[in-house]
Amino acid sequence: MNKEDFAYVGCRLLALFYGVKALFDLSAFMALLVTWKSSVVEITSIKDVMIYYQLIPLCFYFLVAGLLWFGASRIVQFLLPDTDIKKGHSAITLHQVQSVAFATVGILILGWTLPEIGSTHLRIVEAKKFDNSAPITFDLQIQVFLLMLRMLFGIFLVFGSKG
Repeated sequence: MNKEDFAYVGCRLLALFYGVKALFDLSAFMALLVTWKSSVVEITSIKDVMIYYQLIPLCFYFLVAGLLWFGASRIVQFLLPDTDIKKGHSAITLHQVQSVAFATVGILILGWTLPEIGSTHLRIVEAKKFDNSAPITFDLQIQVFLLMLRMLFGIFLVFGSKG
């Protein structure tokens, strides 16, 4: 197995992970949709909950799974630009394995962080609905700070993984 094959398999495995995660989230979304349409439970902001907590992460996971699955060869060319896939067998260096692994972990961190932005935004909007002049609570400020930190770390791992 050459280094391009290793990176290609890594992209496909990550796509499979996000696809399975999207399937699990799809069942939760469908359960909430059925509850809403059948009017079993009367929740005042169920549309917001469905959009920010269910639909945005679901669409994001399907999008990332599709991009990683169908764009695996292009991603390999981005991660390993100095190589030629048609060249045949070439040895995998430690630096190349590290860059693929770091980029994979960075995509995983970004994939877990981005959907949480919607839920945090919904919490801010709901807090501002009651009193627009009230400051954002300390726990919400901490959550926004941690989300930004995770986003920066994920972006650094994805784009800074080449060395």
